[in-house]
Amino acid sequence: MIKINLLGVPKAKKGKRAAAAAAAAPGEGPSPILLLIVGVVVTVVLLGVWYLSLRSEQARLQSDLAAAQKKKQELAVLETKVKQKEAIRDGFERRVKVIADLEAKRSGPVDLLTMMSNTVNQTDAVWLDSMTDSGASIQLNGQALDVHALANFMGNLQRTGYFKDVRLKQTQQQEDKDLQAFTFVLVCDKKTS
Repeated sequence: MIKINLLGVPKAKKGKRAAAAAAAAPGEGPSPILLLIVGVVVTVVLLGVWYLSLRSEQARLQSDLAAAQKKKQELAVLETKVKQKEAIRDGFERRVKVIADLEAKRSGPVDLLTMMSNTVNQTDAVWLDSMTDSGASIQLNGQALDVHALANFMGNLQRTGYFKDVRLKQTQQQEDKDLQAFTFVLVCDKKTS
């Protein structure tokens, strides 16, 4: 039977040859093949550990990516819901604004008629036949007994503060035998608030 010593240290043999071999062995050192095998094994083990750490890092990154994608989908759903709620809120705000505008304008015609009634009552010898509100201006058709009454009426309209300009568009003297009267058309431009 043949015995192989893998440690590289020869076993002491009995006799002369054994003494000479024992003296040569401590200076030789380990076998280069053995060192190469150990280096390859260590390299393979290190590469294996590195590969396993990379695989675990890859698995962690993939799970993080999946979690981030799930979170992104949840946020997209929330964003859609928020946009829907904002659209509903904007609709309600528009409705409230329209209602507020209508309530503000509701008193406008009443105030205009009250002001016009008071102005006509303060002026003697003037009667209104019609009043047309076109938004930015008002056209008044009426009658006056004389030119001075018409001038007083125009001055009273100007002093109300409701109009920025009062213009006489047309005037005509009636050919009535019993009474001298004038028909008139006034255009009154409203003040903008």
